[in-house]
Amino acid sequence: MQVKRIAQALCAMVLLCGCLYSQTITGTLLGTITDPGGASVPNMQVEIKNLTSSAVRTTITGPEGIFRFNSLEPARYDLSIKAAAGFKSYSQTSIDVTANETRDLGQIRLALGALTEQISVTAAATPVQTASSENSKLIDSSQIVDLTLKGRDLFAMLTTVPGVYLGNTYLTGGDASSESNGISPLTINGGGETTSNFTVDGVTDEDFGSNQTVHFEPTMDSIAEMRVLTSNYSAE
Repeated sequence: MQVKRIAQALCAMVLLCGCLYSQTITGTLLGTITDPGGASVPNMQVEIKNLTSSAVRTTITGPEGIFRFNSLEPARYDLSIKAAAGFKSYSQTSIDVTANETRDLGQIRLALGALTEQISVTAAATPVQTASSENSKLIDSSQIVDLTLKGRDLFAMLTTVPGVYLGNTYLTGGDASSESNGISPLTINGGGETTSNFTVDGVTDEDFGSNQTVHFEPTMDSIAEMRVLTSNYSAE
C-alpha cells in the first residue's frame, strides 16, 4: 500500500511539473464590426489565421458587434470577415499580436456591396494601444537580431527602453559590482533596485531571497521578444 501511495505521489509531481513547463505568454485580439452608419453588426463570422503555424480560429460577433480572440500565441495573423448579404467581405493582413498585449483593431466598418466584392487592409506596423491603460514597451525580434550586445546579455536590450536604468553595467569599463548580473542594478521609472520582477514565458525567474539575481538567463538565440511593463499593469 505504501509503495502504491509513493507511486501516486510521483505521478502527481510529474504531472505538476508538466503543467508548470507548459505555461506560455499569450495575447488578445479584438475589434468592433459596424455598418457604414456606425451601427453594430451582430452574428458576423470572423476568422484569423496564424501565419507561422497556419492554425485557424473563428468566432462570432456579439450583440454589440464585438469579437474577441483570447489566448493567442504571439505571432502575425491574417483576419477575414465573412460578410452577410448586402456587405462586402473584409480582410486585414499582417496583424502582429505580441506577448501580454491586448490588440484592439478598433471599429471596422463594412462597406455595402455584393458578397463577391472584398476590401483588403494591411495592419499598421506600430499600432497605438487603446485596449488598456497599461504602459509597456516591446523589444521585437528584429531589434534582438540587429543590435550588437556586449557579451550577448539580454539585459543589455533593456537600455533601449525609456525609463529603464542599468547604471554603468553595459558602458565601457562596466561596473565591477554588478557586471556579473544585469538585473542587479535594474531600476524602472525611478523605482528601487529590488522592486522589479523578471519572468520567462510567464514563470518568475528571480531569486526572491535577494531580489537581485536570476535563476537562469535565457540565451539570445532562444528569445523571440521581450516586453517591459512599466506602469498600470494589466490583471495578468
